Amino acid sequence: MPRDSEVGHDVAVSGGHVTGDHRVKVTIEVECTPEEARRAMGLPDLSPLHDHYLARMREAMDHGGVSPEAINAMMKNWAPMGDASIDFWRTMFNAAAKPAG
Repeated sequence: MPRDSEVGHDVAVSGGHVTGDHRVKVTIEVECTPEEARRAMGLPDLSPLHDHYLARMREAMDHGGVSPEAINAMMKNWAPMGDASIDFWRTMFNAAAKPAG
């Protein structure tokens, strides 16, 4: 059976018809900045909101308005499924760090 080396799958010709697997894998690389990617996907520009949030966090931290417990609670809220999600990722990273064999 001839091999189509350009697309990497087997092709058979039978009675003038091509039979076999007709899937083609295409890889496209796009080089762009995060800002260009955001615009291309039509996502809103949240940088003013982000800058405001960071300024408020810095202000609160500089003046002692944020306790370590508050930061811990905030991080738990950001993680989907709370502690279960953190445990899942910890287990996954620990497994990946172990040598193969």
